Amino acid sequence: FGAGNVWNTTANELTDLDSDGIYEGTVAVTSTGLANVGYKYLIGGKTPDWTGYENISGNRTFTAAAAGTTPADRTLTAVAFANATATREVKFQVDVSVAQASGVFNPATDTVEVIGTFSNWGTSYPLSAPDANGVCSLTTFLDGADNTAVNYKFRIKRGTSTNYNWESDPNRTFNLGAAYVVGGSNSPQVLTVDYFNRTGQTRSLTFKVDMGVQINKGKFADGDTIEVRYGDFNAAGKTLAREGTSTIYSGTFIVPGDAGTVLSYKFWKTNTSDSTSFERVDVPRTNNVLNRSYTLGSNGVAVTISPTPYFSNDEGVGPVIRLLGASTLNLNVGDAYVEPGATASDAVEGAVTVAPSGSVDTTTAGTYTVTYTASDAAGNSSTTTRTVVVNAVGTTFAGWGGGATLDAANLAKYAIGGAGSLTGQGEAPKISQGGPLMGQYYTIMEAIVRTDDNKLSIVPESTSDLGAGFSSAGTWTTEGATTVSQAGVPSGCERKKFILWQLTPPGER
Repeated sequence: FGAGNVWNTTANELTDLDSDGIYEGTVAVTSTGLANVGYKYLIGGKTPDWTGYENISGNRTFTAAAAGTTPADRTLTAVAFANATATREVKFQVDVSVAQASGVFNPATDTVEVIGTFSNWGTSYPLSAPDANGVCSLTTFLDGADNTAVNYKFRIKRGTSTNYNWESDPNRTFNLGAAYVVGGSNSPQVLTVDYFNRTGQTRSLTFKVDMGVQINKGKFADGDTIEVRYGDFNAAGKTLAREGTSTIYSGTFIVPGDAGTVLSYKFWKTNTSDSTSFERVDVPRTNNVLNRSYTLGSNGVAVTISPTPYFSNDEGVGPVIRLLGASTLNLNVGDAYVEPGATASDAVEGAVTVAPSGSVDTTTAGTYTVTYTASDAAGNSSTTTRTVVVNAVGTTFAGWGGGATLDAANLAKYAIGGAGSLTGQGEAPKISQGGPLMGQYYTIMEAIVRTDDNKLSIVPESTSDLGAGFSSAGTWTTEGATTVSQAGVPSGCERKKFILWQLTPPGER
């Protein structure tokens, strides 16, 4: 009562002496002039609501007496507790044995709760500690008409925090059974036992990660911790241990889940040398919440996840850069330099962008270097260079020959072979023949020829009769730097193939 006993929760106990389900008691109301008296019923904490009070809007009231008069004895009309039209006990049950075995539930610190539409998803109710079979349970009254659908879930409360591990969607559901009958023989509605998160299968999984690159970059060291996290990513992870003196860290854990379920996971490191904890597995780096994934296999079958990845997919190797065009280009003063470009491919990410740097001044003779740089998402970079030679207009024989006479022998050595000077040794031309190829035969002369003298012109010729002399007649094709190896070719020269095509087998030429 709100008057007289000021809401004393133990002053007015009711009893059911005739076992008809109606609890009765007589309360003395001695005050006069009380137009309205507020009151509520409570059940000593048995209901899952505030201090056991019935959950109604406001208070119940009755008029005691008019002002200045003495209240008369009266009997109030019997009402249903909490104004419930129907109620019954429901027993919730959940098996946490698999959750406990896999480290999802710790009975020493964690609590299993149930929450649902019966509390408007607001208040959760704790279940008992797991019994010998790993089953937690709660029996409580739920109001509502028969066959009313109830949605609910179990969740694990971690310690005293508000950190919860909820069951996955969809919600669990059941229909309310028959309401209790006053004075009848009533039994709780017992819900079927199921595993927490509906997971009854487990298997042993071995996780491995290579920390070698992180160690080399100073981002991980002995004494730091590497974990694997899956399921509840906000919970503590599973610590991995180093395999001997290798850079591989591994751990074997019991993982719940039905076969075919996709497990999302990531590796997590804790240290002082690098503020990044969760690894990044997105390639390219456009989605930092992307996880690794593994499809769970058969129940009870142990598996090692392979291949072993690098942390953050960082293998420590920069992209491979390939130049488009020759590594050495020769221009004359006044020519235009057109950047040929380059491509780059990373073993993890595939094609990546290449950035050239450096300038070529074609108004001034000299040797210039263009540098090409490419990086992957993990910060590994690589470079390669191209040499661009800008030659002064005019012959270069004078400098090459050191003042020697420009005769046929000296010109031949200057033009063919790539000798560095008149006294140097060049590469002898190579002759080969073959066919038929697409109905034709061919003769190939491969030679290093000078390309930095704009007064020098090299034209291939052949003959089948030395007495008749040489001629450039016939079908010729020339291949250069884009298809012929330039290994060992000096600056200002290019290795080329001069190919003569004929319909008949070649004779001696």
